[in-house]
Amino acid sequence: MRRLLWIAGFVVVTVHWPGVAAFADQASYISRADAIRAGNRIDLDQEVRFFCQPCGDTQSESLTVDAIAVYYTGLDDYYSLYLNDFPVDLAYTYILHEGKWNNMAMLLELEVTDVPQILPDLPMVKREVDVP
Repeated sequence: MRRLLWIAGFVVVTVHWPGVAAFADQASYISRADAIRAGNRIDLDQEVRFFCQPCGDTQSESLTVDAIAVYYTGLDDYYSLYLNDFPVDLAYTYILHEGKWNNMAMLLELEVTDVPQILPDLPMVKREVDVP
């Protein structure tokens, strides 16, 4: 019984304590239509960048897109966008739009929190292993 209460308490804290779990998987499980719209905004050989401000990132990461796909997550009616065979969270994905690195989730008008609309001017590293 004590273990069950601990688990229930953990769920209450992580769900209701502002900022604790707010940044986990904000826009990785999305509708099929949104995943397709996201995929249609990206071209092969295009550079995308990743940056998770709530995670404490101090630099962005760059990835050249070799493959784009939308897959069913196996959960309810949720799908995910895959870049180079790995799922991405659109809340931390940025694409070049009108000369600035824009947050993909915000471009699609998905609800996300604690992420900048425009990628801050930070050091950038190229991903050696294409794993978003």
